[in-house]
Amino acid sequence: MPSIEIAITLGDPAGIGPEIAAHALSKFIRQNPRAKIILFAPDYMLTRSGRFGKFSKNRSVQLHPIAVSKKFTVGQPSEESAKCALGSLDAAIQHCLSHKNVSLVTGPLDKSLCAKVLPGFSGHTEYLRDQCGVESTTMLLACRSLRVALVTTHIALKDVSDQLSVSKILAKLNHLHDFLKRSRKIPRISVSALNPHASDKGLFGDEEDRIISPAISAAKKSGISADGPFSADTIFHPNFRKNYDAILSMYHDQGLIPVKMNFFDEAVNITLGLPFLRTSPDHGPAFELASKSGRASPNSFYHALCWAHDPRAAFRRKG
Repeated sequence: MPSIEIAITLGDPAGIGPEIAAHALSKFIRQNPRAKIILFAPDYMLTRSGRFGKFSKNRSVQLHPIAVSKKFTVGQPSEESAKCALGSLDAAIQHCLSHKNVSLVTGPLDKSLCAKVLPGFSGHTEYLRDQCGVESTTMLLACRSLRVALVTTHIALKDVSDQLSVSKILAKLNHLHDFLKRSRKIPRISVSALNPHASDKGLFGDEEDRIISPAISAAKKSGISADGPFSADTIFHPNFRKNYDAILSMYHDQGLIPVKMNFFDEAVNITLGLPFLRTSPDHGPAFELASKSGRASPNSFYHALCWAHDPRAAFRRKG
């Protein structure tokens, strides 16, 4: 297996990204001393007195400074800090597109602030899709015992039904199937319904019969092991999900609530369908914790590094 280089961004420098990245990276490097790292960060953080200056002594770590006009105050988000986050992201994306065997780990940023700087910005997943010029991507939340992919992501709940289609669901199933094949020859996927009780045979809604079931049938014909649609109030139960390798949910909160309720410090956000693998912690910049050193957990960022470094090993992790 070719050696994987990990490109890292810190997200919004006024948030918890720099703190958790520093802690997670220190732990990760101790356990993986030969891992290749390239760190995209504000220039003042990469000096000898900066938070990441210590990594300059490590030959396996490359430092890529992002020029900024001023230092950002921890815990005080601004449009300037959002610009810095986007600048780091753009530089990291270009690096990943121009090099082989690179994974990307992104720190948390504030979507609303980024949208003020860059109108139309709705999140990392959608931005990466557009910048990489791919037709579609799939958001996957992964941890040791639960993996949940989403058909729709950052849209209003009232728009979910209109955004569902057979082709979109089939594309997500293909992305998920291809990724899961890294650990299992024939992965098994369960597909969630949209409506309560899978609409009770059309009693409230017809998306199951009209869209979701045909997509599952098409997936099966192409060799994908997919079942459903199953009611969302049972599909996440441990006794049910133990028979499957992953779940495909129809919308954001349907899938993320059970993940964050049970695995908030462990789950990793993975973007499928890009020319490279991208992972990130499953939480935001938490500006309110950024000024309280030690309060923010680096665990999710650490797991994001592990998934980016070797997904096959991450599938086998016990904790």
